[in-house]
Amino acid sequence: MAWLNASSKRPKDYFDLNFAGVREYYRLKSELAADWLHLTGTLAQAACTPNLEDRAAELEAWGYGVERTNAATAFGQHLPQATIVDPDEFVAHYPDEGWIDTNGATQELIGAAAACGAEYQQGCAVTRIDAEGSAYRLTLADGTTFLTDVVVNAAGPKADRIAALVGRHLPLAPTKGMTIKFFAPDLDIDKIVLSDQVEIRPDVNGCVRTHSDAVDGMMAQGAATDRTEIVEVMRTKAANFLPALESAPIAGVYMGVRPIPEDQFSCVGAVDGIDNYFEAVTHSGVTMGPLIGRLITEYVVDGTRNDLLTSRFDPNRFNELS
Repeated sequence: MAWLNASSKRPKDYFDLNFAGVREYYRLKSELAADWLHLTGTLAQAACTPNLEDRAAELEAWGYGVERTNAATAFGQHLPQATIVDPDEFVAHYPDEGWIDTNGATQELIGAAAACGAEYQQGCAVTRIDAEGSAYRLTLADGTTFLTDVVVNAAGPKADRIAALVGRHLPLAPTKGMTIKFFAPDLDIDKIVLSDQVEIRPDVNGCVRTHSDAVDGMMAQGAATDRTEIVEVMRTKAANFLPALESAPIAGVYMGVRPIPEDQFSCVGAVDGIDNYFEAVTHSGVTMGPLIGRLITEYVVDGTRNDLLTSRFDPNRFNELS
């Protein structure tokens, strides 16, 4: 969903890391065109979030932006085609959140890096990492090799494979996810909405994108292995909330794997005993990507480990498993 948020994150230090990730986009926006950054805010229904009023109070105590409203007001203004069961239902608005057009973001960020002298290569897997003096020689699938002083493993769901190339065991517990993009140019939606049926947000080119934890759960349990079946489950849930989606054309079905370390928390920093090797592996990579990129850069360049990177996120917590 490329949902930029910290409202769903606990415990406090994990929230702090994600909240800093949200704020990092505001800093990035001052440096780049960032047409791909949509700071629209999020509406969360009480029906989709356990104890939402208590959670809203906790977030406020942690310095997070929260506005209180109800379903009739929130959806009347921001998604008038929605089915409202209880007009007085509590709805929390998180005004500082948003969503990312990740294709647009990737293109601008790579272009900006290249303009600063960075070189990059895409579409060719790393097959070997060999120590060569104080450096590393990387070998790609096409036979290309090159030397580098530092290796940063940010390989997402394949991070464990990259770690193994330097003799490191990195335990992951990945989960599957699916989003569906519907072509619905007449749908009036200008925020991310977390409903009791689906999560939905605007997308580019007259589309909206939907996600459902329940559908992801079906895939995790193996109860629905047929792509057509799970797509129809998602459509049914989406149409229950927004009847206009019952007949909306599907513009894309996206299946992905979340790169989650085994204990569910980010793995960011240097690894003891493997010189100049760093890991940046985490769920919520869209929310925290720019932040973690900066924190890893600071770590590599001058050895500074930011206070946001508490022991909970230290890659060395997995060393005894190696």
